[in-house]
Amino acid sequence: MSRTPLLHRPSESRETHKKIIPISLMSETFKKFKALIEQIESRLEIEKEQPSQIRDNLLRAEIVMLVSAIDYYFYEVVKTGLIDIYNGDRDRTTMSDNLRIPFKYVIKAVSNTESTEWLSESIVEVFGTSAFQSQKQIYYIVQLLNGDFSSFKKAIATSFSTSYKEIEDQLNEIFKRRNQIAHNCDIPKDSDIPQEINYDYTKEKCSFVAMFIENFNKYILLP
Repeated sequence: MSRTPLLHRPSESRETHKKIIPISLMSETFKKFKALIEQIESRLEIEKEQPSQIRDNLLRAEIVMLVSAIDYYFYEVVKTGLIDIYNGDRDRTTMSDNLRIPFKYVIKAVSNTESTEWLSESIVEVFGTSAFQSQKQIYYIVQLLNGDFSSFKKAIATSFSTSYKEIEDQLNEIFKRRNQIAHNCDIPKDSDIPQEINYDYTKEKCSFVAMFIENFNKYILLP
């Protein structure tokens, strides 16, 4: 019995089942991400007028929401990108070819070759609990969907007119601050009071993330 690669459909059925999810959904994911950023920015304008103690805690909450927006965007991009690879709308990569799929979905796929439900379900199970909130995860996503992290770094650094190391440091700071807020009430290990936070800091981080994801989105949509 011949075996069919898990993320590559038989040629005779490719035209019949082309595009489980249209590639335009990746653009839709970016639009939803932009809407989340706009909501944060709108709230910031209201929150900056609040009394200091209330304002500061609201600003901390926005840092958490900002990282949640990143996490949402990356998860949806991974899901849509893998389905695009399966449909032949995106080139396969070494990492996508070696993606491990739970055996129950293999059985489902083999028993009903006309259905693609198994693929969406398996992606949700494999990545549903992943937290896309680190440089390691960004590297993984680029390698999974594109396979060329070096070119990605150059493209992103060029868009920011700086080194990728500086971009990486900014992202790491945001991820670290989010974790301190979520897990330690924004209190550093060597202190017993929360770190200072203000409108300008939060607004700057929001603008940076918006620009990073916009350029990430442009790069990942390249053929």
